[in-house]
Amino acid sequence: MLCERVVVNDGNQVSDENQHPLEEAILDFAASPMQVLLVLSACDTNMAELVGRVDKAVRYVVGDDFTVAAPASRIARHYPTTQSSGSLYGLIYSTEGKESRDDELIIHNRLESIHSDRHTYVVGDSHLVSDQYAQFDRRRFGSGHLLRDFMEYVGMPESQRKVVFVGDPWQMTRGNVTACALSEPKLHEYGVSVCKLQLPRSSAMEIENATVSNRRFLAGRLDTERFNLIDLKFDDDRCCRESPKNPLIPTLLRKLGDLPPGMGIVVAYSHDRVNLVTRYMRQKLLDFGEEIEPGDIVEAYNSFTLAEPMGAPSREDDNPAPINRRINNGIFGVVCSVTDGGKIVQTLKGRSEPVVVEFLRVRVKWCCEEGMQEADALCYKDFLYSTKPELSPDCPLAVRIHARERIANNCQSADGTAEIDISNDPHVNAAKLRFGYAMTLHRAQGRKFNTLVANLTAGGKLGDGETYFRWLYTAFSVDCEEGHFLNVPQHRPFLLTDWGFDSSRIGSVRPACMVGYDPQAPEPDDPIEFAIQQPELRNLFRHIRDRVTPSDINVTAITHHRYQEVYTFMSAQGADCTLQLLYNGKFYISRIMSRGSTDSSLAGRIRQILTPEPLFKNDLQKELYTELSWILERNGLRVVTVEHNSYEEVYYLKGRVGEARLKCSYNQHGTVTSGRLLQHSSREIRQQLQKVLTNEW
Repeated sequence: MLCERVVVNDGNQVSDENQHPLEEAILDFAASPMQVLLVLSACDTNMAELVGRVDKAVRYVVGDDFTVAAPASRIARHYPTTQSSGSLYGLIYSTEGKESRDDELIIHNRLESIHSDRHTYVVGDSHLVSDQYAQFDRRRFGSGHLLRDFMEYVGMPESQRKVVFVGDPWQMTRGNVTACALSEPKLHEYGVSVCKLQLPRSSAMEIENATVSNRRFLAGRLDTERFNLIDLKFDDDRCCRESPKNPLIPTLLRKLGDLPPGMGIVVAYSHDRVNLVTRYMRQKLLDFGEEIEPGDIVEAYNSFTLAEPMGAPSREDDNPAPINRRINNGIFGVVCSVTDGGKIVQTLKGRSEPVVVEFLRVRVKWCCEEGMQEADALCYKDFLYSTKPELSPDCPLAVRIHARERIANNCQSADGTAEIDISNDPHVNAAKLRFGYAMTLHRAQGRKFNTLVANLTAGGKLGDGETYFRWLYTAFSVDCEEGHFLNVPQHRPFLLTDWGFDSSRIGSVRPACMVGYDPQAPEPDDPIEFAIQQPELRNLFRHIRDRVTPSDINVTAITHHRYQEVYTFMSAQGADCTLQLLYNGKFYISRIMSRGSTDSSLAGRIRQILTPEPLFKNDLQKELYTELSWILERNGLRVVTVEHNSYEEVYYLKGRVGEARLKCSYNQHGTVTSGRLLQHSSREIRQQLQKVLTNEW
């Protein structure tokens, strides 16, 4: 794949007409004074593969003096990099947290970089790296602002180190779009110089699958901020449209439960829907009860340590020491057994009742990088069954205080001043597990699945504008072998229009502008053959002349009158005709009448030449015209001309049973919110329009 050549000049992006490989663009960046390079993925590029390509390009330029990281370790595991990759959290923060007495938080301090002064950092999926404050169950990493801490870790802007942020500008971000690492204004707040590399999209002929086609379509809508149309493509292979009433859907969902852990998933836009899907799959399809039991699939929502060998080789010792193993956030497993894990009861200052924290002890066969590894884990019971994947604010605090008091009671220190280490306490290290059948799309970002099922229904906080389009785009960006999509939206500009017909007047209908020209267009320097005073009418002449000349027709005379122009035409065969063009105060041609002809067909030819598809000022106006024409032409009606006003289009319609003027008002996204029939020439066309526009189409 080729990309635009980036030429750095005072921090601005300049692109020449030649295409250059990604490797050469990164070579330009490495040799420039720029500190940050944004590599924005094309919508037909897999993010993990793109990070792999950037990794190879950076290695070619700087050797081994670079680091690859991702927003989370579960994402980094899928990067095909030459360097070992991990999470940004593991890179820039200490693994051990210190308790803050002031705000009762566990804080993981930011580390100082140990890399060279010319080190390069490659950060994949950077749309998920945000400057928005984040805190996890009374646990905070650094300042709570990941992007800010990372820039300070790198030492920018004083440092000579460089950062390559690789991301997708159209996927969902963590928090506000303007706070993510792909936001140039946000990066400029840190005083760094930024250049940008936008990978081009493949041509339409190169697109071979529906998934890529959908990403391209949705990216185009997000780029132009037009959220009034969804036109998705599907096939019977990797991108399948599914009806929720399809009797095979339960079979498909049951298949997900039979796949190896983490290979199949259902994604939804809210935790409530995730819980509904989980209950349905477990209890209706897989015959599990309400409580967790052997055979259930679970996922780790935090990283924790297991103090038990996981498939460790046998040793000669009769009593081998426990081998600590780390289960990382995002790893799936199958439950082998479940037993009660006890509970702790802890009194906290300022609380009227003691805090009770219950635990379960589950033996799980984990899908680790080394293969399936079986081991026990103590887990929070409340976290497993909570509505959202979170603990109550008092829960982690109670656990830590309980651990400190228990260790202090057993401490043999003479003076009692020794610092108490609770990092190895089993309750402090407890796992946060959730059922692994469904998850929010946010959590699915950056992963790879064999089978993915997504319910595309809009609603709730998603709405039907930019947020929903980003959600849709992200759903088609999750890497999977096969995707099944339910409740595909029927989203078109006129679908939700509130139509009004009662106030329409019957009578003669005159179009606002029959000739598609712009009266206010800047005039060129070329002289014209006739003396015309008004610049708007000179523009009309140029338009008419340029339209008829290719058909070997010339304008031979023009007579000026108030609000009308009389044109005489002559064909190459010597035939002539005279047309009277009536215009309004805006110089729009509202009527064309014949005033004599030596060839009866010549006037008709010229009228057809002068009244083609209307002139549009932007793509949105053309899109609304195309959509309305698609609705009407199937019913013997057509749009002859269009009058453009602010957030309003007035269409002149013509059919076999009459003519009409229709006004449509639209919002900033291009969705037509209301429509009103202004005039109609017959009762029949009014009835026809009412039937066509108010019925489902």
